[in-house]
Amino acid sequence: LSVYSEDCLNVKDKFNETAVEYVKNYYTSKSDIMNWACQTCFESILARRGKERLEPAKEYVKNFPPCSQRDVCFRIILSYLSGLGDPSTKNIPELKKYCELWTASEPDNVMAMAKSAWVYVEFDVDYDRALSWLNTALPILKEKEKQLQPVWYYEDLYRDQVRAYEVLQLTGYAYMKKGSLKDAEKYL
Repeated sequence: LSVYSEDCLNVKDKFNETAVEYVKNYYTSKSDIMNWACQTCFESILARRGKERLEPAKEYVKNFPPCSQRDVCFRIILSYLSGLGDPSTKNIPELKKYCELWTASEPDNVMAMAKSAWVYVEFDVDYDRALSWLNTALPILKEKEKQLQPVWYYEDLYRDQVRAYEVLQLTGYAYMKKGSLKDAEKYL
């Protein structure tokens, strides 16, 4: 099985054949199957280095349903297309496309809204669209944070989650870059 999991996105036929056999013998529920498939393909992306992750990550977000691994793939895509590691990879039209895809495919995903809003603000794409995402994310976050209530020393357990203060800070930053300093002052 590990032979196929190395590059399952590029060897779909072999992967599917192995997956069917594996599922027949070991899994009893559809959610187990999907979790296994998501994780296996995700691991094949993480095994790559640098720019080699970009195309498989694009395939992953196209082929898999919403899950935490898909969120990480979107973050990989956004970081490469924004030129964070390599300015030559900066591609604003494609960056915008993936921000819209992520937020449209997962309308209640606070991570999608916050990361996409950051891209739109940082690269001066559309402040109003970014503020719309942030204003949608904040009530969702407030409700989720009521359920979490981590003790301060467990804060690092929530690294992959967006916190309310981050959304508030980004909202202030968006207003500041937009030129609405009076509105920005409320959030910063």
